[in-house]
Amino acid sequence: AASADASAVAPSSASLFPARLSAPAARARRAAFSNTLVGRVAMMLASSVDPFDDLGLLFFNASHGFIGGAGGASWFLSAIDQDRWLRTAGEGGDDGNMYSELVRVIFEDGSPHPQHWPSFVHHMAGTKPRVFTTSDPCMRICGAQQFGTCFSCQQECGGLPAG
Repeated sequence: AASADASAVAPSSASLFPARLSAPAARARRAAFSNTLVGRVAMMLASSVDPFDDLGLLFFNASHGFIGGAGGASWFLSAIDQDRWLRTAGEGGDDGNMYSELVRVIFEDGSPHPQHWPSFVHHMAGTKPRVFTTSDPCMRICGAQQFGTCFSCQQECGGLPAG
């Protein structure tokens, strides 16, 4: 398990915690998927999530939190350092948990992280990011699950007249 110096992650003011936040994480252009088969499957699954449901976050202190994910998924977060968090989900692994690391690749101002951005570019190895370009649930399902064209999905979802 990772441990973190809470003072290195956030201000030490105890009056900030517990902190409840929400984020419109499923709306258009909020998440990227790789243009691989795995990314396509992930996008198909994500198209079923209501894009207007906000992602709930609860931080117990500066180094530990909980994310109530879309579709009933949930994760615990533990700070590793200022740029990395350990995400734990109870879905597998030797101890019954599944772990992944969330890494900051860009700063709040949009500038690239000098260490993690080059690693991210190398990791992507030529694949391109795909995003939902709309928050319209019908258009997302039509395009991702039914492999519809923009035109056919606009017709199906009421954006264009039939015929």
